[in-house]
Amino acid sequence: MFLRFVYVVFVGIIAAAFIGVGVAAFYPEPSRPDAPLSVKYNQNVQITDVAALNVIRAEQAQYDTELKAYMAAEQVYSRNVSIVTLVAAVLVLATSLTAIRKIGLIADGALLGGVLTLAYSIVRGFGTEDNRFRFLVLSASLVITLVLGYVKFLQPSAPAGQANHRRAHRPARATVQT
Repeated sequence: MFLRFVYVVFVGIIAAAFIGVGVAAFYPEPSRPDAPLSVKYNQNVQITDVAALNVIRAEQAQYDTELKAYMAAEQVYSRNVSIVTLVAAVLVLATSLTAIRKIGLIADGALLGGVLTLAYSIVRGFGTEDNRFRFLVLSASLVITLVLGYVKFLQPSAPAGQANHRRAHRPARATVQT
């Protein structure tokens, strides 16, 4: 029993990691600009040369501009990754509840992987600094979670009357007497 649980968790983690690494492989993150050496190493040094001080200030201004552009690109990247992983999570969850639902362990692992991917989508959505987008991602996640919980755990199975009705109309097995 414990080994089955470990297997389901492992499949879930691998499925979520597969999606995360796949997104990173085919949609690389913007690279952060390097701080100029004068800014890195001259933090506590008193500079008396005006020309050197002007060079350091110009380098710092250039770095600040590059850093602002990077931060804007990072927010767009986080939004796009959040959307892609949200869609991937929905696909994995739908697959686990439909196409592979009869393969118990794998379906449960895929279900966990979809939930973990959904959590990753939420985390990436918070990197956008856009409250409306955060709200939309959280709203979609809430709806998905509620539907998922209903379908997986609360959805009623076939009514008892129908199950008995099906059994009643099965042909009787022939018995051979010797």
